Amino acid sequence: MSYSSLLPKLQVRMNMPVGRVKVLIPGLAPSEMLKAELRTENRRLKDTLPKDKVELDELRVDLASLRRGFCAKHFHLYKAVGKEDLYCAPILIRTQIAGI
Repeated sequence: MSYSSLLPKLQVRMNMPVGRVKVLIPGLAPSEMLKAELRTENRRLKDTLPKDKVELDELRVDLASLRRGFCAKHFHLYKAVGKEDLYCAPILIRTQIAGI
């Protein structure tokens, strides 16, 4: 049994279009081909990781500033209504729970 007869089954299992092979190395077992493709994908993902981390940090900063903005708006609303003694900021709640 040759590996070329197993190739279409392997491609279906790996969700690759049947009949299209990126690199076909003669004598390479299907499991070795899968391992080589996974290594290639890992290298590609490793290259995009720093960019994704920077983007995630930017989103965290945006979310933190958004939360601070909402807290400030709520405080000004309570103050305008004259009920600022009822306002309880999320930071105050966290410090009270922690016992600080």
